[in-house]
Amino acid sequence: MIQHKGMKQSWFLWVGHLFALAAIFPRSASADLNLPLGDINVVVLTDVHSWVGGHGAKESYDANYGDVLSFYQRLQEQMKALRLSDPEKHQHDLWIVNNGDWIDGTGLAMNGDPSYLVPILEKMPWDVVNVGNHELYDKDVIEATYRPGGFAEWWGSRYVNANVLHTQKATPVAHRYRLLKGDNANVLTFGFLYNMQGNDPSVTVQTVQDTIHEDWFHDALTTDTEMEGGYDAIMVLAHMDHQDELVKIILDRIRHFVSEDMPIQFIAGHTHYRGYSQVDNFSTSCEAGRFLDTVGFVSFPKQSTIRNAAAEKAAQEAAEAAAQEAAADSNSTNGNEDVSNETDTGGGLLMGEDSNSPQVEYHDTFEHVFIDAKYDTLAETLGLERNEMMTEDGMFLTEFIYNVQQDLGLNKIVGCIEQDYDLGKHPSDPSSLWNLYCNEVVPHVMGELDGRATCDG
Repeated sequence: MIQHKGMKQSWFLWVGHLFALAAIFPRSASADLNLPLGDINVVVLTDVHSWVGGHGAKESYDANYGDVLSFYQRLQEQMKALRLSDPEKHQHDLWIVNNGDWIDGTGLAMNGDPSYLVPILEKMPWDVVNVGNHELYDKDVIEATYRPGGFAEWWGSRYVNANVLHTQKATPVAHRYRLLKGDNANVLTFGFLYNMQGNDPSVTVQTVQDTIHEDWFHDALTTDTEMEGGYDAIMVLAHMDHQDELVKIILDRIRHFVSEDMPIQFIAGHTHYRGYSQVDNFSTSCEAGRFLDTVGFVSFPKQSTIRNAAAEKAAQEAAEAAAQEAAADSNSTNGNEDVSNETDTGGGLLMGEDSNSPQVEYHDTFEHVFIDAKYDTLAETLGLERNEMMTEDGMFLTEFIYNVQQDLGLNKIVGCIEQDYDLGKHPSDPSSLWNLYCNEVVPHVMGELDGRATCDG
C-alpha cells in the first residue's frame, strides 16, 4: 500500500482530537503507577544516536520522542496530583536528562549534518544535556554545535560537561556543573566524558583525573556562591560504562569533600547496554541502554532522608534493646513465667494510608527501572490506558518527527528481508548477520567495486 502524506497527516489530526478529548478528563493520581518514587526522580535517555523516531518495524520498541515527552508530562501530572492529595507525604522532584551521543545512527543525522535532528532535540524539555564522544569526531558537527545560536547556546546552563574544552581558547564547551533546584531538593549535577581519544583537534578532552583536581571542582562542592542554600544530593552524568574505573575515581574525589552519607547518583552510558551497580553505600551507577530501546528511571533520597532513616533505625533498635532488657528483668523476677514480647517493625513506607488516597510506594533508597521504549509499556508504567498517555506536545512532536523523516525520504521502503538475522550467531549459521554480509553483501556489492572483494580479503 502506498500511503500519501496527506493521509498520514489526516490520521495524526484525527488521533490528536481523540487524545485531546481524553485529556479533558484526566485521571487522578493513579494507584497503578509502577515506578518507585523517591525524593529525587530522574527520567534518563542515553546513546539514542538519532533514533528519535523509534523503531517502527519493531513493535517492542515503537516509542518515539513524542511518546517519551508524553510519558514525562503525564508523570509530572501524576506526581503533582499526589502532592496535592497529601503535601506532607508526597514531596517528590522530577527531572529528565540526556547523557550524550545524540548524533549518528540514522538518516536524520549522518555525514556531519545535524541540522535535521537538532530542531527535534530542542523540543524536548531536558534539564541537563551531557556531551558524548560522537559529538566530537566531526569538525562540521562541532562548529554547528558551538556556533552562535547553535545547539550549545540553545541549552545554555542546561548543557553540562566538565572535561571537554575548546582547544584554541582553552575554555569549557559547556557549563561545568548545574544546580537543579526543585520543590523538595536541590541536586548538584556534573557532566563528564570518558578519557576520549581520536576526537577532532578543535576540541580537547581533558582527562577526568586532571579535571577533578582543579580548583573549580573543589569550589563547586564546598564554597561556590551559587550553592547558597546548599544541595541535598549529587548527580553525575558520566558518558562512560557504569562500571568504568573513572566512576570510582570521580566518586572518591567527591567523597574527599562531602560526607559519606551524601547521596551520589551516576548516570552512565556509552557502552550501549542496561547496567546497574552499587559504587558505595550511598552511591549507585545506572546505564539505560541505547538507540531508544530503553527509557531509564532512577530515584534516590536526599541526605536528610538518609539521616532521618538512620536516626529512626537507631531509635527503634534502642527501644527493642530496652524492651528485651525489661523482659529479661521480668523473667528473673517471676521465675520461668512465659513472657511474649512482640514488636511490630512495619513493612516499609507506604504513601497514603487511607483508602481514598493513592497507594503509591515511597522509597528512601536508591532505585532504578529500565522501561522498554514501547508506547503501550510506557502507558502501563503510568497506570494509564493507551489513549490516555499522549499529550498535545507529544502529539505535535510525533508529527514533526514524521514530517522530517518524510521530507528526507526515510519512510520509503527500499527492501524487505524474508527472515531475521542475528549479529550474535556464528558466521556459519544461515541466520547470522555476518553470514549474510560475507556471502551476499561483500561479493555482490563490494565485489562490483573492485572485482575481487571477499570476506577473506
